[in-house]
Amino acid sequence: MKIHKKTKNVKYKRIRRQCNLNILIFERKPYIFRYMVDILNKIIAHKKQEINTLKKIRTLKQMENAAKKTMFIPPKSFINHLKKKFSIIAEIKKGSPSKGIIRSQFHPYSIARDYIEANVDAISILTDKKFFFGKSEYLKKIAKFSAVPLLRKDFIIDEYQIYESKYLGANIILLIASVLPLSQLRDYLELASELKMEVLTEVHTKKDLDKVLKTDASIIGINNRNLKNFKIDLKKSVKLKSFIPKNRFTISESGIHSIDDIRLMRDSGFNGVLIGESFMRSKTIKKQVKLFQKG
Repeated sequence: MKIHKKTKNVKYKRIRRQCNLNILIFERKPYIFRYMVDILNKIIAHKKQEINTLKKIRTLKQMENAAKKTMFIPPKSFINHLKKKFSIIAEIKKGSPSKGIIRSQFHPYSIARDYIEANVDAISILTDKKFFFGKSEYLKKIAKFSAVPLLRKDFIIDEYQIYESKYLGANIILLIASVLPLSQLRDYLELASELKMEVLTEVHTKKDLDKVLKTDASIIGINNRNLKNFKIDLKKSVKLKSFIPKNRFTISESGIHSIDDIRLMRDSGFNGVLIGESFMRSKTIKKQVKLFQKG
């Protein structure tokens, strides 16, 4: 992109967010235009490096053995909640590439206890460190005291991460359709099932959904966020939902900020929603959860 220094009425500056992404911001009165790098490609590239480093510390076989040693722990099923009622997955998230730090006073274990006391149906825990400020240890420690199903929220691109998720105490893992070919998606769904974990299979487009419907995915999450530019459109969930057979559970993700949003998804036939930012910005998390549950 070519930038002319003498362009009239245009100010520009380069900033580096805490998530290590370069964003070029242009301000043109009365309009503001933001050009963002392709965040997803950057995340996946780093994730590959991260996995290679982890394999040097503990091999795939060693991680597999560590995961299988936890098989005696009774699984916690999120699907059982979905069969009974409209469900809320409450997320523990300090920040994101698009929003930066969302909750500066971030105490993940206290937040988890608030969610548990508020009777949420599942807790989503960000474990990506570089871009989402998460840590694997959050999941491992919360798993020791939580009776609520736990979702590991990360960018899973290698079977190593699935064994690792089991070892850390996850009951559910996230698989993103847009970053996995069909054969790999099928293999990972099967492996998760063998390890007694459920899967939230996430789609962003009709193309993603067509791929997922060729698998046995039980829970399909429709993310209202465009992964290319991180913009939100709730209409995406409603539109894509119409293509999903009734024998699949559906979750609407991202951009759920009000009771009206929840009612829209429930009335559109969704089985639940995943909410993160709204809870993380609340000063009274339990009250906010209870309010949304009444929706």
